[in-house]
Amino acid sequence: MSCSRGPAVGGPRPSDTTPGGKPRREGAAFPGFDKRDFPGLGDMEVWYASSPYEWVGYYLPAPCFLGTPWAGHRQELIDQHWGLAVLYVGLQASNAAVLTADTAAVPSSVAQPTRCSQNSLSAAQGQVDADDAVNMATADGFPEATTIFLDVERAEPYPAELDAYVRAWVAQVLLRKFTPGIYGHRVNAAALFASQKAVYSAAGDARDPPFWVVNSQGFDLGKSPAESGFAFATVWQNPTDANETYSNVTFRIDRNVASKKNP
Repeated sequence: MSCSRGPAVGGPRPSDTTPGGKPRREGAAFPGFDKRDFPGLGDMEVWYASSPYEWVGYYLPAPCFLGTPWAGHRQELIDQHWGLAVLYVGLQASNAAVLTADTAAVPSSVAQPTRCSQNSLSAAQGQVDADDAVNMATADGFPEATTIFLDVERAEPYPAELDAYVRAWVAQVLLRKFTPGIYGHRVNAAALFASQKAVYSAAGDARDPPFWVVNSQGFDLGKSPAESGFAFATVWQNPTDANETYSNVTFRIDRNVASKKNP
């Protein structure tokens, strides 16, 4: 697999640098990655210096998350100049998959965390989990207005009880003065964004909500999220779950682009 990240022929030329010294291109999206388990600060420092990536998915402890959370390392990663995209893996539809391997979703028949399996999808549970997400983000030092993405794994069909959960989660995060984002697969993206936007509008919030779309079709690190086929997307993920190595440090990752360094 090629790891070249140079600008396309005829594209914008490097014209600026980030605070960490990475070259920036005018109008370029910000490349980032996410992986389930926190790999350690030493390896993260190596990757910031040698990889093309400028931000990383930051997984909070959550009901359907089995990995090693990133919580507790916010300031250290900021000091290394990483941008952060905060993720919370909430309850999932019964026909969805959950994150139980490094960046890989596996069938829901596999043993899930107790918090994932003991509660049912409902508006009431969405509110509980929203408070959980905000409380953990706050304890980790994230200020009000920080975006927290609710990870909603692919579900076909998209069930009403999941929609009720998502809407309640978004509403409660807004009430707590954080910014609720959604991470969703392309097959559910339109429905998820419509529900998310409806909750924002009902709360009198005219902003376009942050949306992290998962779509492998046509992905390139040189493209913007709006080129994903979903004009409302602010982050675009290519779920490759592939190894990349920089300065002899290998991570298994999904690649992303975002409209800003702290999605």
